[in-house]
Amino acid sequence: MKYKLLNSLGMSLIEIMIAAGVLSFVGLAVSTTLTDVVKMQNATTAKDESNEFASALARFLYTESTCTASLRNQVFPLANQRQMQMPNYIGYGANEVANVQAGYNVTEKLSITSLNLIDKGMAPIPMTYEGRPLLRVLGLVALDTQISVANKSVANPSRNFELPLLIDPANNRIVKCLSNSSVRDACIAMGTTLDPATGLCRPDTQCIFEGSYTVTECNPAPVTRPCPSSVLNQALNPPGLGCPSGASTRRQTGAFSTSFEEETAKKTTQLVNVGSVYYICLKCN
Repeated sequence: MKYKLLNSLGMSLIEIMIAAGVLSFVGLAVSTTLTDVVKMQNATTAKDESNEFASALARFLYTESTCTASLRNQVFPLANQRQMQMPNYIGYGANEVANVQAGYNVTEKLSITSLNLIDKGMAPIPMTYEGRPLLRVLGLVALDTQISVANKSVANPSRNFELPLLIDPANNRIVKCLSNSSVRDACIAMGTTLDPATGLCRPDTQCIFEGSYTVTECNPAPVTRPCPSSVLNQALNPPGLGCPSGASTRRQTGAFSTSFEEETAKKTTQLVNVGSVYYICLKCN
C-alpha cells in the first residue's frame, strides 16, 4: 500500500504562484492609487499657486506706487490692445524682482501664457495733474496662466484687472496709475473675495468670466459736448450693456467720478458731473 504524505505547514508551487499573483495585483493597485493621489496633490498645489500669484499681482497693480513704477512711460493702446511687460515686479514667484510677461515662469508648475493691456473703450476724459493736461483712460490687464503637472499643461481661468490710468495725450504714454485700492477691492475686481486668514483672494465658487461693461452718466446733460460713452460688454451678441443670459451674477468692481465746466452761452457756464460705474459678469457653478 502506498501512502501520500501531505505537508500541512507548507505550500505547493501552484499556491505560491497564486499568492504572488495576488500580491502583485494588490501592489499595482496600491501603486496606481498612490500615483493618482500624488497627481491630485500636485494639481491642488498648482491651483493654489495660481490663486496666490493672481492675488499678489492684484495687490501690485492696485497699489499706485508699484503700479506707476512698473507701467510709467509704457504706451497705452488707445482703441486697441498689445502685449505688455511689467518690469520691477515684486511679489509672488521664484524671483524677488522680475520682468513679468508672456512666457515668464512664476514657479516650476505655473507659467504665464499671455499678458495684455487692453483699452476698455471708455472715451478719454481730460484731467489736469500737477499742472499737466492729461487724459484719464480705463485699461484692462488680461492675464492667462497655465499649470503643468505630470507633463500635462492645463489652462487656468483668465484673470482681468481694470486700471484707471493717466496718459500723456502727446504720445499716449502712461504717466500714472489711479489704482489705489485695498486688497479687498482688488479681490472684488477679480470676482473673488478676501480670505482674512491668509490675505489672499479666494473664489467663492468656480466662476468663469463673462465680460465687463461700464455705465457712464452726466449730470446735468452737457450742452456743447457729448457725455462720455458707456463701455459695452463685448461678450454680448451684439455687444451692449449688461451681462449675458448665462451669467449668474454681476459685481460692481469700482466707480469713478470727475467733472468739467462747459460754456453753455455767452458768459454762461455750467459744471457737468461725470460718473462711471464698472461691472464684471460671472458664471458660477
